Amino acid sequence: MLALATPFAVLGLDASLVKWIVREPEDRDRIVTQNLLTRVTMASLVCAVAMLAVLAIGVGEQAQYVLIMLIGLIPQCTSTLDRFFLATRKGELILASSIAALLTAGSLRVYFALYDPNVFFFALTYLVEYFAQGISLCIFYFLQRPRPNWSPGNLQTALSRLSESIPLLPAAVAGAAFAAVGVIVLKIFSDDEQLGIFTAALRITTAWVVVQAAIVAAAAPLIMEEATVERGAKGEVSLRLMRVIETATILSLVAAVGMAIVAPALEQILYGDQFQGVAILMTIHIWAALFAGWRKISGTWYVAEESLWLAFRRQLVGLLITALFGIPLTIKYGAMGMAIGALAGEIVAGWLVDFLGRKTRHHGMAKLRSFYPRVLIADLRKWRRSSGAV
Repeated sequence: MLALATPFAVLGLDASLVKWIVREPEDRDRIVTQNLLTRVTMASLVCAVAMLAVLAIGVGEQAQYVLIMLIGLIPQCTSTLDRFFLATRKGELILASSIAALLTAGSLRVYFALYDPNVFFFALTYLVEYFAQGISLCIFYFLQRPRPNWSPGNLQTALSRLSESIPLLPAAVAGAAFAAVGVIVLKIFSDDEQLGIFTAALRITTAWVVVQAAIVAAAAPLIMEEATVERGAKGEVSLRLMRVIETATILSLVAAVGMAIVAPALEQILYGDQFQGVAILMTIHIWAALFAGWRKISGTWYVAEESLWLAFRRQLVGLLITALFGIPLTIKYGAMGMAIGALAGEIVAGWLVDFLGRKTRHHGMAKLRSFYPRVLIADLRKWRRSSGAV
């Protein structure tokens, strides 16, 4: 339920915000204010409706944890400010807010783990983390920016921008289903042991996925700017965008090779004999992360190009491929089969859809060429020549 509620609370506004700020820098304060107010309003409505649904349907002992995560949708609205700082090249403020949130929630987790090991209180620490990061982002924003303009005309502009973002909703819903399909398939077609192995592997590889998502988010303003350059370059990927793709590819390859080396040791250290087979699943998941990174880069470009149908099609095709491969493989091989199905879905969504599309083929080719990072190599050679000259 939470995975489906989140896209309705966001409504594509986060994805569109960077584009609006890049294109209208002189109006960025009103853009942020309108975006934040709209996000808070929608998150509150979605949270209320979802809570009523949870109470009406009843999900047993898990209801209280679902309610906690739903309330967390409201402070997560401050991701608007996160995107603002990315668009204005002030990532250090995002880092500072993240550290403040982690220190606040982390200290509480340590306390509860040592003195009151209660699962409910531990779950509450995630809510504390969301609020701590949201409050710190608001403080940083209002310390830097003048008071927002609350003129009546803002409402009309906000509704106009909201109508522009809503078409992203189907792609967001499909993306949420894409992310959750592996766990759903294992719940239906396998047993709890295989599900535990699959999720244990995901816990480790998710750390790299989060880092990768942060890299792509930091590059979002550049991708938005370069989309305009591409339109005037007859469908050629610009050098600056090629650097982003090559950087994501090289980092993912290093992570994949590193995981292949350390996965057996991690399995023994973290899980012992409890989840045998986690090592190979971690290796498969980390390779899927390469294509997931490509998918995130393309997704940002789709928003810049306003190719919302392509964004939805890509997510839907990835979901279907994951299910079509994952279901029979899960029945036969369990968690291993689902991991292979997830990898197939990411390959199709992250690369093949772009490669086969007429409008996006140059992106598919650029991703293939990124295995040999010629732009980064040229930059390195230029740096060596300049440093040698000095």
